[in-house]
Amino acid sequence: MTFIHRRLLGLAVLASFALAPNAFAEVGYCPPDRARKAEYEYTRITTWADLHQSYRLYHGCDNGGVAEGYDDVVKHLLVRQWSQLPTVAADIQRDGAFSGFITRHINEEWDRVDLMKVKSFAQHRCPSQLDRFCRGVTGAVEAAIIANDPSR
Repeated sequence: MTFIHRRLLGLAVLASFALAPNAFAEVGYCPPDRARKAEYEYTRITTWADLHQSYRLYHGCDNGGVAEGYDDVVKHLLVRQWSQLPTVAADIQRDGAFSGFITRHINEEWDRVDLMKVKSFAQHRCPSQLDRFCRGVTGAVEAAIIANDPSR
């Protein structure tokens, strides 16, 4: 990894901590029955409001298979429903942990085309009230691109 890659990755990590300092501490004990409900729940998410509701109910179960499901949901919403982001702008602004939840699910498993599309949206189509969130999205995308770089 080059100096520049390390520097960008470090900045992205710092940005994610700044956006939601407690986001990584949120995942806690999740009883098996609650994990099953969370797995069922994420399959039904079709809107940003659905995601916020699911997050509020099941953020403690955000690991393993549930986390992978949320990865897919967040990718779908960011890539296909970016224009609807303002519908949860107040929730994102009010709840830094929710913002961190979203950016945490941007990762190197995503297709590079999707990563680049989301980066472009965050840089050029960011709702004015979500500047901080969009900077976090951009940082998370850049970190994912670096982590997915085969030349490392």
